Amino acid sequence: MATRSELKTSEILSKLTTGILGAKTFQNTPKWEVEGGPIPRTFFTDWLNNNADKPINDEAVLWLVRLYNAQLGIFKMRKPIDEAKSVKISNELVAYLSEITGIDLLKLKNSYNDSDSAAKRKDLVDVLASVLNSSIDKEYFDPALVASDISNILRNLILGGDFTASLKTACVSEVSGKCPFCSHELVSEDGDEVVESYKIIKFPAPGHVERFEYLAVCNNCYERYKDITKVDLLQRLQDKKKVIVARKSFEKSVDALEMEKEIVQVLDALTVTKPADMPKLQYSPVEVQDKIPDDNMLCSKILTNVVQYFPFVEEKLKELNNERKLTYEKISGDVKRAYLEFASNEDRKEVIFNQLCEWLAEKAQTDKKSACEVIISYYVQNCEVFERETT
Repeated sequence: MATRSELKTSEILSKLTTGILGAKTFQNTPKWEVEGGPIPRTFFTDWLNNNADKPINDEAVLWLVRLYNAQLGIFKMRKPIDEAKSVKISNELVAYLSEITGIDLLKLKNSYNDSDSAAKRKDLVDVLASVLNSSIDKEYFDPALVASDISNILRNLILGGDFTASLKTACVSEVSGKCPFCSHELVSEDGDEVVESYKIIKFPAPGHVERFEYLAVCNNCYERYKDITKVDLLQRLQDKKKVIVARKSFEKSVDALEMEKEIVQVLDALTVTKPADMPKLQYSPVEVQDKIPDDNMLCSKILTNVVQYFPFVEEKLKELNNERKLTYEKISGDVKRAYLEFASNEDRKEVIFNQLCEWLAEKAQTDKKSACEVIISYYVQNCEVFERETT
């Protein structure tokens, strides 16, 4: 996987335009037809020439996302795009984004007879937008900035099949089941029947025409706010969403603090356990995706834990090591030994992961399951657990 010091954002823009879309094939086309108006054929090459150090800004993201929407058939042009061409571009984009992010995006790969190709392509463009937005005004691309976003996109695809249902559930949960404008209950029960009395409004995020927000509101408020072409209504939707996101962010930060406390409790409990035989440790860096290529749910869980808590767990382990309460090598060795023992009798990685979490909880005499999952995820990333899959 490329790191911040290796991959310039100018290289990304060049690859996404000339490399994948084959800008030379547009030689005789004066403009690219996209939603929102045509793009001059030389827009991106001119942009690269004039902004060599920091080539990606809001405007470049806007037009590039629109261009891929057109080339992948998401935006229906007057002259429909050739399906074979869309499949080719889509799969080249899957391969490239997988390469630069280090995340396996094969779930988004297209074939000619896919019934869900449109949904896959929309998710793929969401991944592209995440990569581009993380690179705005930066000289280098940092894969770590998009790991969580991409994991969420893949998780929605895996969980569901029905992204709309997942999105609706998430939106209702976000507002705690009540209309954010009038507090009307969005879901109620009538005998044995569940009654849904809400709709989802989709509207542009502030400053990002191609980035959308979603808000669950009651049916009455939907009629009041659905016309997002009215500036005052759009502003109220954006302001309301901002307040909700801020509240959720605060709640999440409080949860994160509680999680950090639980992690410390588990690690402190390990300081009183007896030493075990030290197996051989190896620290050759191997991507989580290379270790768990066939279980996207488990991979997504571990990646999320790593992105959120790896630095914290490492810092606490080093603190305990410096305080001589436990040795870094000792706990690493214990985890490695437990992994080798479980792996000798079991091939399924989800089962092994759960066994390790239960083992850690028993060892630390704790019921902090989520904290144990975070710590075992740390050791998956740190190479004590699971090896690279080979074919």
